Amino acid sequence: MIEAFNTAGHARDDSDYRHAAGEIMSEAGVYLHPIELSWFISARGTDDEALEAIRHRKAYITRAASLIPALLSFFDVKDSGSLESVLRQIDDFCRDFAAIKATPHEKRVRKEIASGLQRVLRAVTDLVVRLDEFGHHIDIEFNHHKTAIARTPEVDRFGDSFEPFRADLKRLSVVAEIVLYRERIGGNGFIVTDNRPKFRAVECIYQISLSQNAPAFVTTPGSDFATACSLLYEIASGEYDVGLAGAINRFAKSSSRKEIFEEEQSFRWDNSDEGMRAYETDNFAAVKERTAKLKNECTFWEEIVESRDWDVFSRRELLERRADVLEKLQRTLLENGPHLVWGSQMMRAYGPAFDDLEEMHNRLVKAEIALGKSRRLGRNV
Repeated sequence: MIEAFNTAGHARDDSDYRHAAGEIMSEAGVYLHPIELSWFISARGTDDEALEAIRHRKAYITRAASLIPALLSFFDVKDSGSLESVLRQIDDFCRDFAAIKATPHEKRVRKEIASGLQRVLRAVTDLVVRLDEFGHHIDIEFNHHKTAIARTPEVDRFGDSFEPFRADLKRLSVVAEIVLYRERIGGNGFIVTDNRPKFRAVECIYQISLSQNAPAFVTTPGSDFATACSLLYEIASGEYDVGLAGAINRFAKSSSRKEIFEEEQSFRWDNSDEGMRAYETDNFAAVKERTAKLKNECTFWEEIVESRDWDVFSRRELLERRADVLEKLQRTLLENGPHLVWGSQMMRAYGPAFDDLEEMHNRLVKAEIALGKSRRLGRNV
């Protein structure tokens, strides 16, 4: 079972990473999730954290060994690629389960983030004012320090490092305002998880059911869909026979379900014979897609500029963002075709490109092993 999950969880062979992890800690090479291997090898986390990750994954893999066959029976899995996709989604949910459960309520988190960013704004504004008053006492030393750290000569003019630093502080305030504005108008400004593990279990099964065409989504208690949700929740939590009827009903009415369904429909159209023919017959299809996205971006920047009375610096920065999008839009509209390229027109050095990619991968593994050794030696000093 562990081999199946490890294979499904990684897009490429990760045996070199698993071997390196096993050399440091035997069970790490077996039980760590694919995305945790690099983190462990390069010692970005502690051994205690690694042991906890191993314990957690070992526990749900043990439960999965007996429950996965029953769960898979509800999906219309037709090939190995579909099986890997299903296992990968199950593994990702189980890995994230503890963090989801421990997270405070989403509304509370969003309120805390907004409050924190307001404090950042006040602190940065105060710092900018103080630097206007006293910055001339430290700018020379700051420039010397930056030059020494970067090992590069100072450029253009005296004070070139300090003044951009002050401007970047002001930009930090502008960026915080942009994020707060995005959150106010659409609720997507912050990167937030929530503490609804039952809801997320339903969401995971729904995503799998759409791609595998089964089980049908219904809110009826005891249905195949409801049973699949309960099995997934048990694998992740170890809790037996937990009722998820409420979570299923909430998910049925949620915007999340609508977004997932629309994304799946779009994916199916793009990959259908009819959709591919439509794309191939329109030589400017890709340009039209980019144009639509850029127009939406342009609208956003126009609206934020007019949303309030900005100070001169902030308004200029926002206008620069809008100008950047307009320039991209203009370049896109002026692009010449053809935008469809046949296989015979592709770069002939395709094989060497893959060889270079493989060499880069090997070098990365070696670098992370060396970095991990260095960090672990430092901890033992």
